[in-house]
Amino acid sequence: MLPQIIRSAVSASPCPWVPSLKTFALLQSVVESYRLARGACLCRRGREWENMNPNTRTGTPKQTEANRRRIFFFSVLFFFLIILFFNYVTPMYSDDYYYARSSEEAAGFSDLIRQEYNQYITWTGRSVAHLTLRICFRLPRLVFKITNSLCFMLLSLLIYKLVDHKKRYDLVLYLLVQMSLWLFTVDFSQTVLWETGACNYLFCTTLVFAFLWRARSSYRAQTGSSRGKFGSSADAGLSNSSNGAGAPAAAFGKTAFADFASAGYRDALACVGLFLFGIIAGWCSENTSGACIVFVLLYLLQSLWKTHRASAKLAFAAAGNITGFLIMILAPGNRIRAAQTQASDPESYSGLAGMIARFQKVSLNMNREFFWLMAAFLVSVVILSLLALKRDGGKNRRDKVLWQSLRTPLLYFFLYGITCYALIMTQETQVRAYFGAGIFLILAVLQNLTDLLILEKEDGTQILGRTCVYGGLLVLLLHFFYVCMDSGTNCFRIYRDIRERENWIVSQRDAGSQDITVAKVHPDFYNYYSPIAQMELEEDPTYWTNDAVEDYFGVDKIRAIDYDDWKAMTGQE
Repeated sequence: MLPQIIRSAVSASPCPWVPSLKTFALLQSVVESYRLARGACLCRRGREWENMNPNTRTGTPKQTEANRRRIFFFSVLFFFLIILFFNYVTPMYSDDYYYARSSEEAAGFSDLIRQEYNQYITWTGRSVAHLTLRICFRLPRLVFKITNSLCFMLLSLLIYKLVDHKKRYDLVLYLLVQMSLWLFTVDFSQTVLWETGACNYLFCTTLVFAFLWRARSSYRAQTGSSRGKFGSSADAGLSNSSNGAGAPAAAFGKTAFADFASAGYRDALACVGLFLFGIIAGWCSENTSGACIVFVLLYLLQSLWKTHRASAKLAFAAAGNITGFLIMILAPGNRIRAAQTQASDPESYSGLAGMIARFQKVSLNMNREFFWLMAAFLVSVVILSLLALKRDGGKNRRDKVLWQSLRTPLLYFFLYGITCYALIMTQETQVRAYFGAGIFLILAVLQNLTDLLILEKEDGTQILGRTCVYGGLLVLLLHFFYVCMDSGTNCFRIYRDIRERENWIVSQRDAGSQDITVAKVHPDFYNYYSPIAQMELEEDPTYWTNDAVEDYFGVDKIRAIDYDDWKAMTGQE
Protein backbone atom coordinates (compact mmCIF):
# COMPACT_ATOMS: atom_id res chain seq x y z
CA MET A 1 0.00 0.00 0.00
CA LEU A 2 2.77 2.46 0.92
CA PRO A 3 4.58 2.34 -2.46
CA GLN A 4 1.33 3.08 -4.32
CA ILE A 5 0.58 6.08 -2.11
CA ILE A 6 4.10 7.46 -2.64
CA ARG A 7 3.89 6.91 -6.39
CA SER A 8 0.55 8.80 -6.56
CA ALA A 9 1.88 11.64 -4.46
CA VAL A 10 4.98 12.04 -6.60
CA SER A 11 2.99 11.99 -9.84
CA ALA A 12 0.75 14.79 -8.56
CA SER A 13 3.59 16.93 -7.21
CA PRO A 14 4.75 19.89 -9.36
CA CYS A 15 7.96 20.37 -7.38
CA PRO A 16 11.08 19.72 -9.44
CA TRP A 17 13.12 18.59 -6.44
CA VAL A 18 10.87 15.60 -5.70
CA PRO A 19 12.63 12.33 -6.70
CA SER A 20 11.47 10.57 -9.82
CA LEU A 21 9.37 7.43 -9.98
CA LYS A 22 12.47 5.45 -10.95
CA THR A 23 14.11 6.38 -7.64
CA PHE A 24 11.11 5.18 -5.65
CA ALA A 25 10.97 2.01 -7.69
CA LEU A 26 14.61 1.39 -6.77
CA LEU A 27 13.87 2.04 -3.08
CA GLN A 28 10.93 -0.32 -3.27
CA SER A 29 13.13 -3.08 -4.72
CA VAL A 30 15.65 -2.52 -1.90
CA VAL A 31 12.90 -2.86 0.70
CA GLU A 32 11.58 -6.01 -0.93
CA SER A 33 15.11 -7.48 -1.06
CA TYR A 34 15.53 -6.76 2.65
CA ARG A 35 12.24 -8.49 3.42
CA LEU A 36 13.29 -11.56 1.43
CA ALA A 37 16.71 -11.68 3.12
CA ARG A 38 15.13 -11.35 6.54
CA GLY A 39 12.67 -14.09 5.71
CA ALA A 40 15.49 -16.36 4.55
CA CYS A 41 17.35 -15.68 7.80
CA LEU A 42 14.28 -16.60 9.83
CA CYS A 43 13.83 -19.74 7.78
CA ARG A 44 17.44 -20.71 8.41
CA ARG A 45 17.16 -20.16 12.15
CA GLY A 46 13.77 -21.79 12.37
CA ARG A 47 14.34 -24.67 9.98
CA GLU A 48 12.91 -27.22 12.42
CA TRP A 49 9.87 -25.02 13.05
CA GLU A 50 9.26 -24.64 9.31
CA ASN A 51 9.19 -28.41 8.83
CA MET A 52 6.67 -28.99 11.60
CA ASN A 53 3.07 -29.83 10.99
CA PRO A 54 1.13 -26.51 10.82
CA ASN A 55 -1.37 -27.90 13.33
CA THR A 56 1.34 -28.54 15.91
CA ARG A 57 3.44 -25.40 15.55
CA THR A 58 3.79 -23.33 18.69
CA GLY A 59 5.25 -19.86 18.54
CA THR A 60 7.45 -18.32 15.89
CA PRO A 61 10.95 -19.52 14.91
CA LYS A 62 12.43 -16.69 16.97
CA GLN A 63 10.40 -17.68 20.03
CA THR A 64 11.34 -21.35 19.55
CA GLU A 65 15.03 -20.50 19.48
CA ALA A 66 14.67 -18.27 22.55
CA ASN A 67 13.03 -21.14 24.42
CA ARG A 68 15.80 -23.51 23.37
CA ARG A 69 18.38 -21.00 24.55
CA ARG A 70 16.80 -20.70 27.98
CA ILE A 71 16.54 -24.47 28.39
CA PHE A 72 20.11 -24.92 27.18
CA PHE A 73 21.55 -22.42 29.69
CA PHE A 74 19.43 -23.92 32.45
CA SER A 75 20.91 -27.34 31.63
CA VAL A 76 24.44 -25.89 31.79
CA LEU A 77 23.69 -24.39 35.22
CA PHE A 78 22.10 -27.64 36.41
CA PHE A 79 25.15 -29.75 35.55
CA PHE A 80 27.46 -27.11 37.01
CA LEU A 81 25.68 -27.44 40.36
CA ILE A 82 25.98 -31.23 40.21
CA ILE A 83 29.72 -31.23 39.51
CA LEU A 84 30.21 -28.51 42.15
CA PHE A 85 28.53 -30.74 44.74
CA PHE A 86 30.74 -33.70 43.87
CA ASN A 87 33.83 -31.49 43.97
CA TYR A 88 32.80 -30.11 47.35
CA VAL A 89 32.42 -33.57 48.94
CA THR A 90 35.74 -34.85 47.54
CA PRO A 91 38.43 -34.53 50.25
CA MET A 92 42.19 -34.77 49.79
CA TYR A 93 43.68 -38.14 48.93
CA SER A 94 47.23 -39.58 48.74
CA ASP A 95 49.41 -37.27 46.59
CA ASP A 96 47.25 -34.29 47.51
CA TYR A 97 48.86 -34.30 50.95
CA TYR A 98 52.39 -34.22 49.49
CA TYR A 99 51.67 -31.29 47.19
CA ALA A 100 49.62 -29.45 49.81
CA ARG A 101 52.47 -29.57 52.32
CA SER A 102 55.15 -28.48 49.84
CA SER A 103 52.93 -25.67 48.53
CA GLU A 104 52.17 -24.43 52.02
CA GLU A 105 55.90 -24.34 52.80
CA ALA A 106 56.60 -22.12 49.78
CA ALA A 107 57.19 -18.48 50.66
CA GLY A 108 55.71 -17.21 47.41
CA PHE A 109 55.26 -17.84 43.72
CA SER A 110 59.02 -17.89 43.10
CA ASP A 111 59.33 -20.79 45.53
CA LEU A 112 56.60 -22.66 43.65
CA ILE A 113 58.58 -22.16 40.43
CA ARG A 114 61.73 -23.42 42.17
CA GLN A 115 59.91 -26.50 43.45
CA GLU A 116 58.54 -27.28 40.00
CA TYR A 117 61.94 -26.81 38.38
CA ASN A 118 63.39 -29.31 40.83
CA GLN A 119 60.65 -31.79 39.90
CA TYR A 120 61.34 -31.16 36.20
CA ILE A 121 65.00 -32.08 36.76
CA THR A 122 64.41 -35.07 39.02
CA TRP A 123 61.01 -36.63 38.25
CA THR A 124 58.72 -35.51 35.39
CA GLY A 125 58.42 -32.93 32.60
CA ARG A 126 54.68 -32.25 32.99
CA SER A 127 55.35 -28.87 34.53
CA VAL A 128 52.13 -27.18 33.37
CA ALA A 129 50.03 -29.69 35.30
CA HIS A 130 52.09 -29.70 38.47
CA LEU A 131 52.65 -25.96 38.63
CA THR A 132 48.88 -25.55 38.29
CA LEU A 133 48.48 -28.05 41.12
CA ARG A 134 50.87 -26.18 43.40
CA ILE A 135 49.08 -22.89 42.73
CA CYS A 136 45.71 -24.50 43.48
CA PHE A 137 46.94 -25.69 46.88
CA ARG A 138 47.89 -22.10 47.72
CA LEU A 139 44.30 -21.01 47.16
CA PRO A 140 41.36 -21.53 49.54
CA ARG A 141 39.84 -24.97 49.11
CA LEU A 142 36.48 -23.60 47.96
CA VAL A 143 38.18 -21.61 45.20
CA PHE A 144 39.65 -24.78 43.74
CA LYS A 145 36.30 -26.57 43.96
CA ILE A 146 34.62 -23.81 41.95
CA THR A 147 37.52 -23.55 39.49
CA ASN A 148 37.56 -27.30 38.91
CA SER A 149 33.80 -27.31 38.32
CA LEU A 150 34.10 -24.46 35.82
CA CYS A 151 36.91 -26.33 34.04
CA PHE A 152 34.70 -29.41 33.72
CA MET A 153 31.90 -27.32 32.26
CA LEU A 154 34.34 -25.66 29.87
CA LEU A 155 35.46 -29.08 28.63
CA SER A 156 31.84 -30.10 28.03
CA LEU A 157 31.20 -26.91 26.04
CA LEU A 158 34.38 -27.41 24.01
CA ILE A 159 33.23 -30.90 23.05
CA TYR A 160 29.87 -29.42 22.10
CA LYS A 161 31.56 -26.74 19.98
CA LEU A 162 33.83 -29.24 18.22
CA VAL A 163 30.83 -31.22 16.93
CA ASP A 164 29.78 -29.93 13.49
CA HIS A 165 26.36 -29.67 11.82
CA LYS A 166 24.45 -29.17 15.07
CA LYS A 167 21.54 -26.77 15.38
CA ARG A 168 21.69 -23.71 17.61
CA TYR A 169 21.35 -24.53 21.33
CA ASP A 170 21.15 -28.27 20.61
CA LEU A 171 19.93 -29.60 23.96
CA VAL A 172 19.99 -33.25 22.89
CA LEU A 173 23.63 -33.00 21.85
CA TYR A 174 24.64 -31.23 25.05
CA LEU A 175 22.88 -33.84 27.20
CA LEU A 176 24.73 -36.54 25.26
CA VAL A 177 28.00 -34.71 25.97
CA GLN A 178 27.28 -34.62 29.69
CA MET A 179 26.18 -38.25 29.85
CA SER A 180 29.28 -39.31 27.94
CA LEU A 181 31.51 -37.47 30.41
CA TRP A 182 29.74 -38.65 33.55
CA LEU A 183 29.25 -42.29 32.54
CA PHE A 184 32.04 -43.12 30.08
CA THR A 185 35.00 -40.99 31.15
CA VAL A 186 38.05 -42.99 32.19
CA ASP A 187 38.20 -43.21 35.99
CA PHE A 188 36.05 -40.12 36.64
CA SER A 189 36.98 -39.98 40.32
CA GLN A 190 40.73 -39.81 39.65
CA THR A 191 40.71 -37.65 36.51
CA VAL A 192 38.02 -35.09 37.37
CA LEU A 193 37.41 -34.98 41.13
CA TRP A 194 40.73 -35.91 42.76
CA GLU A 195 42.71 -32.68 42.92
CA THR A 196 46.07 -34.05 41.75
CA GLY A 197 44.38 -36.02 38.98
CA ALA A 198 42.18 -33.10 37.93
CA CYS A 199 45.17 -30.79 37.41
CA ASN A 200 47.00 -33.51 35.44
CA TYR A 201 44.11 -34.66 33.28
CA LEU A 202 40.99 -32.47 33.42
CA PHE A 203 42.83 -29.12 33.36
CA CYS A 204 45.43 -30.21 30.80
CA THR A 205 42.93 -31.94 28.51
CA THR A 206 40.75 -28.83 28.59
CA LEU A 207 43.76 -26.73 27.56
CA VAL A 208 44.55 -29.13 24.71
CA PHE A 209 41.00 -29.14 23.35
CA ALA A 210 40.69 -25.38 23.69
CA PHE A 211 43.83 -25.12 21.57
CA LEU A 212 42.41 -27.61 19.03
CA TRP A 213 39.21 -25.58 18.75
CA ARG A 214 41.19 -22.37 18.24
CA ALA A 215 43.46 -23.97 15.62
CA ARG A 216 40.46 -25.35 13.73
CA SER A 217 38.82 -21.93 13.81
CA SER A 218 41.98 -20.41 12.30
CA TYR A 219 41.95 -23.02 9.55
CA ARG A 220 38.33 -22.33 8.70
CA ALA A 221 38.86 -18.59 8.76
CA GLN A 222 41.65 -19.00 6.22
CA THR A 223 39.89 -21.43 3.89
CA GLY A 224 36.37 -20.05 4.30
CA SER A 225 35.11 -23.59 4.92
CA SER A 226 31.62 -24.42 6.12
CA ARG A 227 31.15 -24.45 9.88
CA GLY A 228 27.84 -26.15 10.29
CA LYS A 229 25.82 -26.84 7.17
CA PHE A 230 25.82 -30.52 6.35
CA GLY A 231 26.09 -31.50 2.73
CA SER A 232 28.27 -28.56 1.75
CA SER A 233 31.97 -29.00 1.43
CA ALA A 234 33.66 -28.65 4.76
CA ASP A 235 36.74 -27.64 2.89
CA ALA A 236 35.24 -25.08 0.59
CA GLY A 237 37.41 -22.86 -1.58
CA LEU A 238 38.87 -19.59 -0.42
CA SER A 239 36.81 -16.50 -0.18
CA ASN A 240 37.94 -13.43 -2.07
CA SER A 241 39.58 -12.05 1.03
CA SER A 242 41.44 -15.22 1.97
CA ASN A 243 45.19 -15.07 2.20
CA GLY A 244 46.92 -16.90 -0.59
CA ALA A 245 44.01 -17.18 -3.03
CA GLY A 246 45.39 -18.15 -6.37
CA ALA A 247 48.95 -17.95 -5.09
CA PRO A 248 51.45 -20.33 -6.65
CA ALA A 249 52.88 -23.20 -4.69
CA ALA A 250 55.94 -22.22 -2.68
CA ALA A 251 58.21 -23.49 0.02
CA PHE A 252 56.55 -24.02 3.38
CA GLY A 253 58.83 -21.94 5.58
CA LYS A 254 59.11 -18.97 3.23
CA THR A 255 55.38 -18.66 2.66
CA ALA A 256 54.44 -19.09 6.29
CA PHE A 257 56.78 -16.44 7.61
CA ALA A 258 56.22 -14.14 4.62
CA ASP A 259 52.53 -14.36 5.44
CA PHE A 260 53.36 -13.42 9.04
CA ALA A 261 55.48 -10.48 7.93
CA SER A 262 52.78 -9.15 5.62
CA ALA A 263 49.93 -9.69 8.07
CA GLY A 264 48.38 -6.87 9.99
CA TYR A 265 49.00 -6.05 13.62
CA ARG A 266 46.03 -8.12 14.78
CA ASP A 267 47.11 -11.16 12.76
CA ALA A 268 50.64 -10.85 14.12
CA LEU A 269 49.33 -10.86 17.67
CA ALA A 270 47.16 -13.87 16.82
CA CYS A 271 50.23 -15.74 15.52
CA VAL A 272 52.19 -14.98 18.68
CA GLY A 273 49.22 -15.93 20.85
CA LEU A 274 48.79 -19.26 19.05
CA PHE A 275 52.51 -19.96 19.39
CA LEU A 276 52.41 -19.39 23.17
CA PHE A 277 49.13 -21.27 23.51
CA GLY A 278 50.70 -24.10 21.51
CA ILE A 279 53.64 -24.30 23.91
CA ILE A 280 51.24 -24.70 26.85
CA ALA A 281 49.08 -27.29 25.03
CA GLY A 282 52.15 -29.26 23.97
CA TRP A 283 53.52 -29.24 27.52
CA CYS A 284 50.45 -30.90 29.09
CA SER A 285 50.42 -34.65 28.49
CA GLU A 286 52.66 -36.97 26.51
CA ASN A 287 49.96 -38.85 24.60
CA THR A 288 47.18 -36.24 24.37
CA SER A 289 49.57 -33.44 23.43
CA GLY A 290 51.11 -35.74 20.82
CA ALA A 291 47.68 -36.28 19.25
CA CYS A 292 47.18 -32.52 19.36
CA ILE A 293 50.33 -32.05 17.25
CA VAL A 294 49.04 -34.55 14.68
CA PHE A 295 45.69 -32.71 14.53
CA VAL A 296 47.30 -29.32 13.92
CA LEU A 297 49.77 -30.66 11.35
CA LEU A 298 46.96 -32.33 9.40
CA TYR A 299 45.05 -29.06 9.22
CA LEU A 300 48.23 -27.21 8.29
CA LEU A 301 48.95 -29.60 5.42
CA GLN A 302 45.36 -29.41 4.25
CA SER A 303 45.44 -25.61 4.24
CA LEU A 304 48.69 -25.78 2.25
CA TRP A 305 47.06 -28.16 -0.24
CA LYS A 306 43.90 -26.05 -0.59
CA THR A 307 45.47 -22.60 -0.79
CA HIS A 308 48.99 -23.41 -2.07
CA ARG A 309 50.21 -21.41 0.90
CA ALA A 310 50.86 -22.35 4.51
CA SER A 311 48.70 -20.56 7.05
CA ALA A 312 50.88 -18.38 9.28
CA LYS A 313 48.58 -18.93 12.27
CA LEU A 314 48.59 -22.70 11.91
CA ALA A 315 52.34 -22.72 11.30
CA PHE A 316 52.99 -20.79 14.51
CA ALA A 317 50.46 -22.96 16.36
CA ALA A 318 52.22 -26.13 15.23
CA ALA A 319 55.65 -24.69 16.04
CA GLY A 320 54.55 -23.77 19.56
CA ASN A 321 52.88 -27.16 20.04
CA ILE A 322 56.02 -29.04 19.03
CA THR A 323 58.22 -26.77 21.18
CA GLY A 324 56.15 -27.41 24.31
CA PHE A 325 56.06 -31.15 23.60
CA LEU A 326 59.84 -31.31 23.25
CA ILE A 327 60.34 -29.35 26.49
CA MET A 328 58.16 -31.91 28.26
CA ILE A 329 59.57 -35.18 26.90
CA LEU A 330 63.22 -34.06 27.06
CA ALA A 331 63.04 -33.32 30.79
CA PRO A 332 65.96 -34.95 32.67
CA GLY A 333 63.50 -36.21 35.27
CA ASN A 334 61.82 -38.48 32.74
CA ARG A 335 65.01 -40.51 32.30
CA ILE A 336 65.55 -40.73 36.05
CA ARG A 337 61.98 -41.89 36.60
CA ALA A 338 62.20 -44.46 33.79
CA ALA A 339 65.44 -45.86 35.26
CA GLN A 340 63.82 -46.19 38.70
CA THR A 341 60.80 -47.93 37.20
CA GLN A 342 63.04 -50.37 35.34
CA ALA A 343 65.06 -51.04 38.48
CA SER A 344 61.93 -51.70 40.55
CA ASP A 345 60.72 -54.29 38.00
CA PRO A 346 63.83 -55.94 36.52
CA GLU A 347 61.78 -58.84 35.11
CA SER A 348 59.76 -56.57 32.84
CA TYR A 349 60.30 -56.98 29.12
CA SER A 350 62.40 -54.53 27.16
CA GLY A 351 63.02 -53.91 23.48
CA LEU A 352 60.67 -55.44 20.92
CA ALA A 353 59.27 -57.97 23.40
CA GLY A 354 58.40 -55.12 25.75
CA MET A 355 56.68 -53.18 22.97
CA ILE A 356 54.57 -56.23 22.06
CA ALA A 357 53.65 -56.82 25.70
CA ARG A 358 52.64 -53.19 26.16
CA PHE A 359 50.68 -53.25 22.89
CA GLN A 360 48.66 -56.14 24.30
CA LYS A 361 48.15 -54.31 27.59
CA VAL A 362 46.98 -51.12 25.87
CA SER A 363 44.58 -53.06 23.65
CA LEU A 364 43.06 -54.82 26.64
CA ASN A 365 42.68 -51.50 28.46
CA MET A 366 40.94 -50.03 25.41
CA ASN A 367 38.55 -52.97 25.36
CA ARG A 368 37.80 -52.63 29.06
CA GLU A 369 37.43 -48.84 29.17
CA PHE A 370 35.94 -48.01 25.76
CA PHE A 371 34.09 -51.09 24.50
CA TRP A 372 30.62 -49.51 24.52
CA LEU A 373 31.80 -46.26 22.98
CA MET A 374 33.65 -48.13 20.24
CA ALA A 375 30.57 -50.27 19.62
CA ALA A 376 28.40 -47.13 19.34
CA PHE A 377 30.92 -45.65 16.91
CA LEU A 378 30.96 -48.73 14.65
CA VAL A 379 27.18 -49.11 14.61
CA SER A 380 26.68 -45.44 13.79
CA VAL A 381 29.28 -45.69 10.99
CA VAL A 382 27.35 -48.59 9.44
CA ILE A 383 24.00 -46.74 9.63
CA LEU A 384 25.54 -43.55 8.23
CA SER A 385 27.10 -45.47 5.35
CA LEU A 386 23.80 -47.14 4.47
CA LEU A 387 21.94 -43.81 4.54
CA ALA A 388 24.59 -42.12 2.40
CA LEU A 389 24.78 -44.91 -0.17
CA LYS A 390 21.04 -45.05 -0.80
CA ARG A 391 20.76 -41.35 -1.65
CA ASP A 392 19.86 -40.24 -5.15
CA GLY A 393 22.24 -38.37 -7.44
CA GLY A 394 24.57 -41.04 -8.78
CA LYS A 395 27.62 -42.79 -7.41
CA ASN A 396 29.78 -39.66 -7.24
CA ARG A 397 27.15 -37.82 -5.23
CA ARG A 398 26.72 -40.76 -2.83
CA ASP A 399 30.45 -41.13 -2.35
CA LYS A 400 30.76 -37.41 -1.66
CA VAL A 401 28.02 -37.51 0.98
CA LEU A 402 29.58 -40.61 2.55
CA TRP A 403 33.00 -38.95 2.75
CA GLN A 404 31.55 -35.72 4.15
CA SER A 405 29.67 -37.62 6.84
CA LEU A 406 32.55 -39.85 7.92
CA ARG A 407 35.77 -37.86 7.57
CA THR A 408 35.50 -35.86 10.81
CA PRO A 409 34.46 -38.85 12.97
CA LEU A 410 37.22 -40.94 11.38
CA LEU A 411 39.73 -38.19 12.18
CA TYR A 412 38.67 -38.17 15.84
CA PHE A 413 38.74 -41.97 15.94
CA PHE A 414 42.25 -41.96 14.44
CA LEU A 415 43.39 -39.48 17.11
CA TYR A 416 41.78 -41.68 19.76
CA GLY A 417 43.80 -44.64 18.49
CA ILE A 418 47.17 -42.90 18.42
CA THR A 419 46.51 -41.33 21.84
CA CYS A 420 46.02 -44.83 23.26
CA TYR A 421 48.80 -46.63 21.44
CA ALA A 422 51.32 -43.87 22.16
CA LEU A 423 51.34 -45.32 25.67
CA ILE A 424 53.28 -48.38 24.51
CA MET A 425 56.32 -46.08 24.57
CA THR A 426 56.12 -45.78 28.37
CA GLN A 427 57.36 -48.41 30.80
CA GLU A 428 54.44 -48.10 33.22
CA THR A 429 51.06 -46.50 32.53
CA GLN A 430 48.10 -45.65 34.75
CA VAL A 431 44.61 -46.22 33.36
CA ARG A 432 43.78 -42.57 33.90
CA ALA A 433 46.31 -41.72 31.15
CA TYR A 434 43.58 -42.74 28.66
CA PHE A 435 41.45 -39.74 29.66
CA GLY A 436 42.31 -37.62 26.60
CA ALA A 437 41.83 -40.61 24.29
CA GLY A 438 38.32 -41.05 25.67
CA ILE A 439 37.45 -37.44 24.81
CA PHE A 440 38.50 -38.00 21.18
CA LEU A 441 36.32 -41.13 21.03
CA ILE A 442 33.36 -39.29 22.55
CA LEU A 443 33.74 -36.63 19.86
CA ALA A 444 33.76 -39.30 17.13
CA VAL A 445 30.57 -40.91 18.44
CA LEU A 446 28.70 -37.62 18.93
CA GLN A 447 29.65 -36.40 15.46
CA ASN A 448 28.30 -39.61 13.96
CA LEU A 449 25.03 -39.33 15.87
CA THR A 450 24.56 -35.69 14.85
CA ASP A 451 25.15 -36.49 11.17
CA LEU A 452 22.87 -39.51 11.42
CA LEU A 453 19.92 -37.36 12.52
CA ILE A 454 20.56 -34.88 9.72
CA LEU A 455 20.82 -37.52 6.98
CA GLU A 456 17.63 -39.20 8.17
CA LYS A 457 15.84 -35.88 8.20
CA GLU A 458 16.94 -35.09 4.64
CA ASP A 459 15.76 -38.51 3.48
CA GLY A 460 12.42 -38.14 5.27
CA THR A 461 13.00 -41.30 7.35
CA GLN A 462 13.27 -40.07 10.92
CA ILE A 463 12.50 -43.32 12.72
CA LEU A 464 15.56 -45.50 13.29
CA GLY A 465 18.09 -42.80 14.05
CA ARG A 466 15.85 -40.74 16.32
CA THR A 467 14.67 -43.86 18.12
CA CYS A 468 18.26 -44.90 18.81
CA VAL A 469 19.48 -41.43 19.83
CA TYR A 470 16.50 -40.25 21.87
CA GLY A 471 15.81 -43.65 23.39
CA GLY A 472 19.47 -44.13 24.26
CA LEU A 473 19.64 -40.66 25.80
CA LEU A 474 16.62 -41.35 28.00
CA VAL A 475 18.17 -44.63 29.18
CA LEU A 476 21.43 -42.85 30.00
CA LEU A 477 19.61 -40.07 31.87
CA LEU A 478 17.67 -42.63 33.90
CA HIS A 479 20.84 -44.54 34.75
CA PHE A 480 22.66 -41.31 35.61
CA PHE A 481 19.88 -40.26 37.99
CA TYR A 482 20.20 -43.41 40.10
CA VAL A 483 24.01 -43.52 39.96
CA CYS A 484 24.27 -39.83 40.83
CA MET A 485 21.82 -40.11 43.72
CA ASP A 486 23.49 -43.18 45.24
CA SER A 487 27.08 -42.08 44.64
CA GLY A 488 26.42 -38.53 45.79
CA THR A 489 25.07 -39.79 49.11
CA ASN A 490 28.03 -42.11 49.63
CA CYS A 491 30.53 -39.42 48.63
CA PHE A 492 29.06 -37.18 51.31
CA ARG A 493 29.44 -39.99 53.87
CA ILE A 494 33.08 -40.50 52.86
CA TYR A 495 33.69 -36.75 53.12
CA ARG A 496 32.18 -36.74 56.64
CA ASP A 497 34.25 -39.72 57.81
CA ILE A 498 37.54 -38.35 56.44
CA ARG A 499 36.88 -34.97 58.03
CA GLU A 500 36.33 -36.76 61.36
CA ARG A 501 39.54 -38.75 60.77
CA GLU A 502 41.61 -35.62 60.10
CA ASN A 503 40.17 -33.89 63.20
CA TRP A 504 41.08 -36.97 65.24
CA ILE A 505 44.66 -36.93 63.90
CA VAL A 506 45.06 -33.25 64.79
CA SER A 507 43.66 -33.73 68.28
CA GLN A 508 45.94 -36.71 68.98
CA ARG A 509 48.98 -34.91 67.57
CA ASP A 510 48.27 -31.86 69.70
CA ALA A 511 48.01 -34.17 72.71
CA GLY A 512 51.56 -35.35 72.02
CA SER A 513 50.88 -38.69 70.32
CA GLN A 514 53.09 -39.69 67.36
CA ASP A 515 51.59 -43.15 66.78
CA ILE A 516 47.95 -42.63 65.86
CA THR A 517 45.30 -45.17 64.95
CA VAL A 518 42.37 -44.04 62.80
CA ALA A 519 39.26 -45.63 61.33
CA LYS A 520 38.93 -46.75 57.74
CA VAL A 521 36.01 -45.61 55.65
CA HIS A 522 33.30 -48.26 55.55
CA PRO A 523 33.58 -50.30 52.31
CA ASP A 524 29.83 -49.96 51.75
CA PHE A 525 30.43 -46.29 50.94
CA TYR A 526 32.81 -47.02 48.05
CA ASN A 527 31.44 -45.81 44.70
CA TYR A 528 32.41 -44.88 41.14
CA TYR A 529 32.79 -41.16 41.91
CA SER A 530 35.23 -41.58 44.78
CA PRO A 531 38.88 -42.76 44.54
CA ILE A 532 38.82 -44.04 48.12
CA ALA A 533 39.03 -47.70 47.01
CA GLN A 534 42.51 -47.14 45.54
CA MET A 535 43.72 -44.52 48.05
CA GLU A 536 42.50 -45.66 51.47
CA LEU A 537 44.88 -45.83 54.39
CA GLU A 538 46.10 -49.24 55.55
CA GLU A 539 47.13 -50.79 58.83
CA ASP A 540 50.77 -50.72 57.72
CA PRO A 541 52.12 -47.23 58.62
CA THR A 542 54.74 -47.48 55.85
CA TYR A 543 52.14 -47.89 53.11
CA TRP A 544 52.42 -45.08 50.53
CA THR A 545 49.05 -43.46 51.31
CA ASN A 546 49.79 -43.57 55.04
CA ASP A 547 53.18 -42.00 54.40
CA ALA A 548 51.56 -39.06 52.59
CA VAL A 549 49.19 -38.35 55.49
CA GLU A 550 51.97 -38.75 58.05
CA ASP A 551 54.11 -36.26 56.18
CA TYR A 552 51.27 -33.73 55.93
CA PHE A 553 50.30 -33.83 59.61
CA GLY A 554 53.87 -34.20 60.88
CA VAL A 555 53.51 -37.44 62.85
CA ASP A 556 55.60 -40.63 62.86
CA LYS A 557 52.99 -43.33 62.31
CA ILE A 558 49.36 -43.55 61.27
CA ARG A 559 47.55 -46.87 61.20
CA ALA A 560 44.04 -47.48 59.82
CA ILE A 561 41.76 -50.23 61.13
CA ASP A 562 38.14 -51.14 60.50
CA TYR A 563 35.66 -48.58 61.69
CA ASP A 564 33.93 -50.89 64.18
CA ASP A 565 37.26 -51.97 65.69
CA TRP A 566 38.32 -48.34 66.01
CA LYS A 567 35.07 -47.46 67.75
CA ALA A 568 35.61 -50.28 70.23
CA MET A 569 39.26 -49.28 70.79
CA THR A 570 38.42 -45.64 71.51
CA GLY A 571 35.32 -46.45 73.55
CA GLN A 572 32.98 -44.56 71.25
CA GLU A 573 30.49 -47.40 70.75
